[in-house]
Amino acid sequence: MDFLFYLPAGVSSIAAAICYAWMLASKEDAEAAVPVVNMRRGRMERCRQAAWLLHHVGVDASALLFADEVLHDSDLRELSARLA
Repeated sequence: MDFLFYLPAGVSSIAAAICYAWMLASKEDAEAAVPVVNMRRGRMERCRQAAWLLHHVGVDASALLFADEVLHDSDLRELSARLA
């Protein structure tokens, strides 16, 4: 599974992450691709253009993953070291 991060988290980067994940998932040899909005979920309220766009294209923003909800590689290494 690939996690796709884009900077900065504006309308175009959110749309690009979603479209790129869709494109990767549409390939014949596709693995799951998950778009990750590269900002904290709580900041989405202030991104009115992104919220407007997602609403009008029928994407439920509560169904998206945000950067503060995903473990990064360094977090995973630390977690597996503690579990070992």
